[in-house]
Amino acid sequence: MFVLDERYELIRLLGEGGLGTVYVAKDLETGEDCVVKMASFSLDVHDFHDFFYARETLRREYLKLATLPPHPNCIRVLGVGGYYYVMEMVKGSHLFSPNQKVVDKGTQTWTFSVMYQVFEALHHYVSNGQVHLDLKPSNIMLEGVNGTTRVVLIDPLITHEDVDLFVGTPEYSAPEFMGDKSGETHQADLYAAGLLFYELLMGKRPWLHDDPVELWQSRKVPWTYPSLDGCWPKPVIDLIDQLLLPEPGNRPSSAKECLDRLKPYVNGNMVI
Repeated sequence: MFVLDERYELIRLLGEGGLGTVYVAKDLETGEDCVVKMASFSLDVHDFHDFFYARETLRREYLKLATLPPHPNCIRVLGVGGYYYVMEMVKGSHLFSPNQKVVDKGTQTWTFSVMYQVFEALHHYVSNGQVHLDLKPSNIMLEGVNGTTRVVLIDPLITHEDVDLFVGTPEYSAPEFMGDKSGETHQADLYAAGLLFYELLMGKRPWLHDDPVELWQSRKVPWTYPSLDGCWPKPVIDLIDQLLLPEPGNRPSSAKECLDRLKPYVNGNMVI
């Protein structure tokens, strides 16, 4: 297999995305498994611009993650090269895939514990002057640790000042973020968390439109989604309903407030 900088041996392809490719790798210096995210391009000369854009985006993504102090619910970066960076290997799976049935873990305690850790990660981001902006199932990893579930938030969105296009994920984006770059705030992350929370409890997204414009228009009107099932605690339903309000100023003030409101319903052991 190919070895990057005589240190990171690429073992197998893990996935491909807009920025390039992700590999399971081995750190030949430490012997530990890791993940390498790298920009890639074909031999077509027209792809060089895309490669340099991807390389710069990955560099900025690494710097954003590297400036975050260590936190159990945020991915840990281990190194960087000219066109790649290295992060810890999370030995688990994504939360669930969009448009698929949610992971069946059986109890509301598990769901509340997962979302509690999501809010912990968002609180860590904003406490260090950052926002994630791409909170979605494929960016949330679950890892079993000593009989508990560890939630790990990965792949924050990197926006470019010279690009005036929406670059997030419409299915999991706040209305103000979909409509204007000024919406790149922690309140957009809280709205996305509300979307995820709703989907975990109900087994479907609150709005099922495929067209981004229809999604944006629907989310500008409060409570146009099916009501949450009354079998959940009312304070939790109230929290989700408030997270999904179209006006950022009407949502909870912070991830810390969400943690305080959800804490009474979380099992301290966070058992799978």
